[in-house]
Amino acid sequence: MNRITSATCPRCGAQLQPLPGSEQATCQYCGTTSFVQRPQPPHAYAQPGPLKSKHGVLFAALGLSALVVLGISVAVLTLTHNGATASIAPPSAPAAAASAMVTPTATVVAAEPIQAPPIKIRENFAPLVADVDADGTADVVAALVTTDADRSLHYAAFSGKDGHELSRTPAIVNESGALTAVLGRRLISASRTGQLTGYGLANGSQQWTTALGARATAFCSAKSSEALVVATDERRQLSIDLTTGRQSETKAPCSAPIARAENGNDPRDRRDYDAPPASESYRCGGVTVMGSENYTVQDQCLVRARIDTDRLDGLIGHRLWKVEQGWLVFGIRKPGARVPMIGLISNGKLAWKVTLPLDNPLEAQEGSPRHVGLALDSIVAAYATEKDSRQFLTAFALASGTRRWHVALPEGVKSVSKIATSANRVFIQAREQLLVLDATDGKLIAVIGKAS
Repeated sequence: MNRITSATCPRCGAQLQPLPGSEQATCQYCGTTSFVQRPQPPHAYAQPGPLKSKHGVLFAALGLSALVVLGISVAVLTLTHNGATASIAPPSAPAAAASAMVTPTATVVAAEPIQAPPIKIRENFAPLVADVDADGTADVVAALVTTDADRSLHYAAFSGKDGHELSRTPAIVNESGALTAVLGRRLISASRTGQLTGYGLANGSQQWTTALGARATAFCSAKSSEALVVATDERRQLSIDLTTGRQSETKAPCSAPIARAENGNDPRDRRDYDAPPASESYRCGGVTVMGSENYTVQDQCLVRARIDTDRLDGLIGHRLWKVEQGWLVFGIRKPGARVPMIGLISNGKLAWKVTLPLDNPLEAQEGSPRHVGLALDSIVAAYATEKDSRQFLTAFALASGTRRWHVALPEGVKSVSKIATSANRVFIQAREQLLVLDATDGKLIAVIGKAS
C-alpha cells in the first residue's frame, strides 16, 4: 500500500510534509498545525478462489486498484485558535477515481472556554464612582475577592452600562481599613501601614507606591489636578504628585476632603461619613462620655447648623446634609411608630417631608434611613420590610419631595450596605454583590458578583 507523503494545508494551500508515523504536520508558511487522519485498515474479505481465466485475473486487479485508491484518501483536520472550527480537505485525485473515493468523517470537539473565577464584592469597601472608560456614563470601582484557590483581593472597575469588568489591579496584600479615593481615572489607596499607592483605572496597573510614615486621615484636593493633599494622624500635610508619587510637605489646609477616615469612631467626631465627601454633614444629638475621660459634646446640628431637629413638625431628625436648597434631614416620624422619613429644611423651616415606604408605612423596618445618596436633583434611599426583609429603593425630587420612582430589588438581595450615586447611575452594594440601576427610573441594569 502507498505511504502518505504530502497533504494540502487547508489555510494557505501549501503542501504539508507529514513525517512517517506522525499524526500531525505544521505548515512552514502560515504555521498552522493540522492533524493527519491515517487510512483505516481494510475490512477482511474472503480470499478469492483459483483463477479460472484471464478475465478473472483482470477483474481481480481492478478490484485491488480500487482498494488502493480508497486507502490513500486523506482528510486534514484544521483546528482554529479556539478549537471551534474544523474543515476537511481531501487530497487531489484523478477525476475518474474521485467518484469511487469515500471521505472519512471527522468528529470535532470544541475546546472548553476558560472561565474566569467567580467574584464576590468586599463588603467593607464603599463603592467609588468614576467614568473609567470616558464614555459619558458613570462606572463603579469596588474591592473584590476572587473565589478561586488563592482567594486574591483586587480593586476592579465595572461598566455602568452593562456591568462588565473594565480593569483589575494586581492582588492587594491588605485592603482592610484602607482610605481610598478616585481622582480622574486613577485610584489612590492608603493602607493602615501608611503605604500610599496609585493605580491606573484604564488597565488596573500599579503606577507608583510610596511610604507616608504615618496613617492617612484624609485626602484633599490640591490646586493642581495632578496633585493630592494627604492629611496624616501626625497632623502633617503631604502634597503627592499623582504622576510619580513623589511627596513633599505642604501647609495647604485640608478644608474640603475628598475622602475621610472614620477616626476610630471617636465620640467627639460628629461628622456623617455617608454624606457626599464635599458636603457639610452632622450626626445630631449631644454626647456625654464618662470613664478614663469625662467630657460632653454638644449637639452639632444645633450648634453649627442652628437647627433643633427635635422640634421639627412631625419629624425627629438624626442626620443633616447641606445641599444647595437647604439642609436634608433624615429621621423618623413623630408622634407614632418610628417610620423612616426624609425632609428638607429651608430658611429654618421644614419645606417638605415624606415617608420612605410607598404603601403601608408600618410594614417598613423602623428607624432613620441608613442608606441614601444624591443623584443629580434626586435623593435616593433604601428601606426594607419588617416581615421578610425585602429591599426597596425609592427616589424623591430634591426641590419638592415628589416621589419619582420606587422599585423592589431582586428577591435574593436581603441587605443593602452602601449606596453610591452619579447623575445617571445608582450603585447598590448588597453584601457581596453590586447592583447597577438607572438613576432616572430605577431600572436594574446589572448585578455584579456572586451571592453567598
